[in-house]
Amino acid sequence: MAVASRVHKNGSLVKKDSATKKIQQAEKRYTASIAPANRGFVDPGFAAALRAVETAIGRPLWLLVQDDETEGPFAQFNEIGPRVADAFFNARADLESGTSPVLLIHSSGGFGKDAYRIARLFQKQCDGFTAIVPRRAKSAATLLALGAQGIILGPYAELGPLDAQMVDYDREIRMSALDEVKALERLHASSLEAVDQLVIALIARTQKKLDTLLPVALNFVAETVKPLVEKIDTIHFTQMSRTLKEAEEYAKRLLYLNYQKARADTIANQLVETYPTHGFMIDFEEARRLGIKVSEPKDGLAEALNALIPHIRGTVIGRLEEVQDDD
Repeated sequence: MAVASRVHKNGSLVKKDSATKKIQQAEKRYTASIAPANRGFVDPGFAAALRAVETAIGRPLWLLVQDDETEGPFAQFNEIGPRVADAFFNARADLESGTSPVLLIHSSGGFGKDAYRIARLFQKQCDGFTAIVPRRAKSAATLLALGAQGIILGPYAELGPLDAQMVDYDREIRMSALDEVKALERLHASSLEAVDQLVIALIARTQKKLDTLLPVALNFVAETVKPLVEKIDTIHFTQMSRTLKEAEEYAKRLLYLNYQKARADTIANQLVETYPTHGFMIDFEEARRLGIKVSEPKDGLAEALNALIPHIRGTVIGRLEEVQDDD
């Protein structure tokens, strides 16, 4: 192994090998072009791990790391929203035409419209992009990743459903827009099942014809579910349906660039309507079953991502930049 040396202040000779050089490199100060963490600087270990990822992929690395900060100077960037989308737009000159950068995503999501804006920006400014997910890209972050030509999922990475989250101000909770839509669908299905069961039971007991018993069964079931139906806020239900449709349509439009239309439509619909909860884990195998173009990291990139995971923290958005000391 090659050994370099330097003279210490007291005149003694101090040797430093390549391992020492790596430590010194890790101690360099870094920030990010859009939103740095830790009051202006990225954690040294995190920065070194990010540099290793960029070296492994051999392409420009952009970052969207949001670690759910609720306070502090970068709380405004803790989710995918208008400020984040605008910040990427303002940095569009750094997205070189003809390149195919990599966007590393670690986010719990945010607003679908803004995720769509960021994805379309990368698609228009560059020759497409690749998404890397070391741990999680949920909700709107999944939508953003769908705009990539391919998604590299780390061994513990997960995507998530696209059922939009809404705030119920009366109960002071966040809920999925799918909850209300699925509740009405389930009520409709249950009503039809009740009619079938009741008609069969009445025929067996009375021996009367279907034409005679069906109106009786329909009226009975209608009166039974009427109190539940009357509680449904039609306007609110329509809003929930439109919100879900918005997420599905954004997903389709992003997928159309890299997928056949039929497959894109199926993927988008399944991500919106199939899963029972908003936090459902869509791992590598599940994503591939859906038909999403996912791949596993290979060789050096796999090693770099494994080394990166323990360091993910704070808010780091944009390109990693070394801070040059004034002296």
